[in-house]
Amino acid sequence: MNSELARFFRANEPELVLKSFPEGSEQMRFQCLDCDGYRIGSLVFEHVLFVCLATREERYKEVEIHSCATVIDKYPWLEPIIPHEGVVVELQSALDDEDSALPPFGDNRVGLVVCRSVHYESEQKPGR
Repeated sequence: MNSELARFFRANEPELVLKSFPEGSEQMRFQCLDCDGYRIGSLVFEHVLFVCLATREERYKEVEIHSCATVIDKYPWLEPIIPHEGVVVELQSALDDEDSALPPFGDNRVGLVVCRSVHYESEQKPGR
C-alpha cells in the first residue's frame, strides 16, 4: 500500500482539498485533484491526532508513511502526542518555497499527519 501510494503521488502531484473532518470525528478526508482540477480519488486518515497540512491550493510530490517509533529523532517535538501504534504521514510539497503554505523542515516544505492509518480510495465518478 505504501509503495502504491508513493507511486500515485509521484505520478500525479495531487492537490489535496479538505473534503471532511467533522467536529468530534477522528476521520479526515481529502479529495485528490490532478493538475487540471479533476477528481482522481480521496486520501482518508483514520483516528487523527495531529494535522499540519494546507487545506487547498497545495500540491504534493512525495508521500512517506512511517511508524510512529521511527520519527521521534526526526521530529522530537511530536513525541508527547505520538501513540505507540500508528503512523506519521509526511507529505512533501511540489510547490516552490514562496508558493507553499507549509512549514519548512530541513530543505523541504512538509505537511504532517499523525494518525492510526491512512488509505487511498480511487474516484468512482472522475470529473470536476
